[in-house]
Amino acid sequence: MQMILIAGQAGVGKTTLAHLIAKEVFDGGQIPVLLSFAGSLKAEAARKGYTKEEFPDKYREYCQSIGASKRVEDEDYWVKVLDKSVQENIRKETEDMENSSKFWERVIIIDDCRYLNELGYSTLYNAVTLFLSTGNRVLEKTEWREHESELLAQRLEGGDDPLVDAFTDIVYNDGPLGDLQKVVKANAPFWAGKEVPCDAEGLCTCVACKAARDGTQPILADIIESLADILFLSELKEELENEVEEEDETEDEETQDSDT
Repeated sequence: MQMILIAGQAGVGKTTLAHLIAKEVFDGGQIPVLLSFAGSLKAEAARKGYTKEEFPDKYREYCQSIGASKRVEDEDYWVKVLDKSVQENIRKETEDMENSSKFWERVIIIDDCRYLNELGYSTLYNAVTLFLSTGNRVLEKTEWREHESELLAQRLEGGDDPLVDAFTDIVYNDGPLGDLQKVVKANAPFWAGKEVPCDAEGLCTCVACKAARDGTQPILADIIESLADILFLSELKEELENEVEEEDETEDEETQDSDT
């Protein structure tokens, strides 16, 4: 089983990217499985009549509100819900292998990574992680973009945050659809696990690869802690840069005072 996880701001085209990858996966003889952390939440919103197509504002408001309330109860609530589907697909894949089915390998494509623990979850399966960037494109500014679910993607958008290193690839979606299709076609074999994995030479030091070499299952808490360390270093660097700027400004003011 291969897993591909996609992160990025709302409206950048994550679902479009997921479907393009799914087509290439299918054409390559694997079984694409499209999942999302908010899958069950979206289904509940639809039952209440809040569809993304007809009532986008109400749909987002409902999903953000209910999604946040469940995370208050349990930070990993939506991760656990999605993992049930992942485990079910692993079971089906095992059955197909045992039955010598011609096509058996699943490629799970998750199109809505928004939080640090969701990024950490993908590492449990040594997943390929993609950050879909707006590039030169400017997204519409709306009030719901201030929601906490958008903060991680907004922080990564600039590309200079150390957490970007946690992603396998950055994909830019600032041109016509044909450009994105070409990128997917060229990279899908790697993303789907048909080419060299990250630990092919035993050199990768990520938590998942270390666990794979040891024959153990990485612990989600350890992965999240390692990602949190990267965030902490990023914040520390930012604080130091601010301090340097303040010191420079102070020195400039003192120089001006002495000149007068």
